[in-house]
Amino acid sequence: MDDAPGRRAEQRAPIQLLSIELVRQLARELSSTGGLPRGTFLSHFPTGWYRTSYDVRVEDSEDIETTQPMILVFDADKKGFAELVSSLAKAFPTGQLDAFRSDELKFDSVEGHLRAWALKYLGLTEPDETRLVGIFSIARHIAQTGVAPAFFPFEARGDHDLDAVARHCIQNNLGPLHLRQALRTEFDRKDRFWNALYPTFELFERHCAGMQARVLTEMEHGGVLPKALTTPSVTSAPPAQREPSEELKRAVHIRDGHRCLCCGATRSLHVDHIAPSYVGGSNQLGNLQTLCKTCNQHKNIAEVNFTRHSTPLIAKAAFALLPIHRSLDPRNVEHLEQYLRRSFNFFYRCSAVQVVQIRLRGQGAGEWSVWLNPGLDPKWLTADSRKLLREAIESRRANERLFGPTLLHVDSGGE
Repeated sequence: MDDAPGRRAEQRAPIQLLSIELVRQLARELSSTGGLPRGTFLSHFPTGWYRTSYDVRVEDSEDIETTQPMILVFDADKKGFAELVSSLAKAFPTGQLDAFRSDELKFDSVEGHLRAWALKYLGLTEPDETRLVGIFSIARHIAQTGVAPAFFPFEARGDHDLDAVARHCIQNNLGPLHLRQALRTEFDRKDRFWNALYPTFELFERHCAGMQARVLTEMEHGGVLPKALTTPSVTSAPPAQREPSEELKRAVHIRDGHRCLCCGATRSLHVDHIAPSYVGGSNQLGNLQTLCKTCNQHKNIAEVNFTRHSTPLIAKAAFALLPIHRSLDPRNVEHLEQYLRRSFNFFYRCSAVQVVQIRLRGQGAGEWSVWLNPGLDPKWLTADSRKLLREAIESRRANERLFGPTLLHVDSGGE
């Protein structure tokens, strides 16, 4: 996804989530154990996260919004979560997750299932709310999309080992002044996320002191200080560039015919990351696609690949009516076709539409048709969903005293 205005806060979302959880865990450990946290620093540091996405109905409204929680996973429960995700994905075709498909589902109504899964897969008899909400989000994602959520490892995890920083300080026998200077240098490194993980330097310093105390205690009881240490003052290569180069952007536009792969528009084009960069998506050509500003904004941080003509879904998802942009000219056939393509392609999560036929005059006026690419099931878009889509367009055209559509026909190009 390109760096459009308003995106930067979203790009930092995983780090902010990680920061909250990390600080919360370590603060709890340090306050309950007299400044000696249990386990290594990295045991409190997520090994990665699952990115989920599902539709929820806005309370006291007919509106449906897509929420995309990120579920942090730690070493202790990584294997359990992997087994949970695999089991739920296999259970989807059997209908065992049907209770989780509704966009009006309440957490309390399925809490018993969540606790049973937490015990079976994570071994937790009294799971905390964070873990239950994580399981809830994973189950809803699979129930609505039919696919397992993607897992993204935190690749920079090893570069943020506060134990290594603590051992360096101990090995070099740093006094109070030199210790603070060394920690300040580490905290300010441009190739580290310390200042994003910790809201203040003082909190970082306090947690490092806790790690030093734990390492010293281990040494007093026979522990050995490793000889090979990562020195805080050593600067490694900077993080990979998020934004594709201009040359790569041109290559993407050329490959995609200088048009939006979702709706077909040829103006206000952006280069979008199919899998967003901040959750692990790369700048490789295969992870980039051309989208117009409207489609790019609607896609937001979802992972939708419009270079594909086949859907990743194994069962139909809930239909959500897309807003009709105020710039849409209800007299313009091209604008109407773009809206239909966008609606169908987002519903099927791919480039689903093969042909759109809009009849405004003459025989068959008001009868609009959409042909899908071979292999896509037109019955997924139910009569009620087609009616909702048709009435939205009809209402917009009626404001300009225009007629139709009176019928929206959907078929597969392979039939």
